[in-house]
Amino acid sequence: MAGHSRSAATGARILVSRVHLWLGLSLGLPFAVLGLTGSALVFHTGIDAVLHPVVEA
Repeated sequence: MAGHSRSAATGARILVSRVHLWLGLSLGLPFAVLGLTGSALVFHTGIDAVLHPVVEA
């Protein structure tokens, strides 16, 4: 009986581990996108200056 209980606990641990992995990946991606777009908004003047330098005649 103890062996059966142990394998059920192991199966539950694997299930929780997989749920944690996929939940973290699926919720982490929007936060990464928010961080990148937020950084672009904060530094938009510097980014614009690098991408479109003033041409001196």
